[in-house]
Amino acid sequence: MEKINQEELIKRNPYSKRPIDISEDKKDYTISIAVPDFGQDDLKMNVKDDILQLSIRKKRIMGHESKKVYERNFKLPANANSRLISANVDGNILYVRIPKNTMRSNRII
Repeated sequence: MEKINQEELIKRNPYSKRPIDISEDKKDYTISIAVPDFGQDDLKMNVKDDILQLSIRKKRIMGHESKKVYERNFKLPANANSRLISANVDGNILYVRIPKNTMRSNRII
């Protein structure tokens, strides 16, 4: 699995304060983001124009009316299958799985 350097990601987007890990294998891309205090019900995902939009919102914290928001957009690679993207929160980590398209075009010579 190839990993993209975290320092390089921070240079590209200095406004992001949450640690992010993006890895790739033969079948998928995986994005892992530290999301303490958030759960699966707080997550919203949308894909529009090859942009994956992640939004995590929590309105009530410890019985008080409060609001925590984390939003991030990712440009999907050309070979991403946006219809099969899935996400889950496990512990304090959000895992987003982006499958690659497996269709191969036949080349006629």
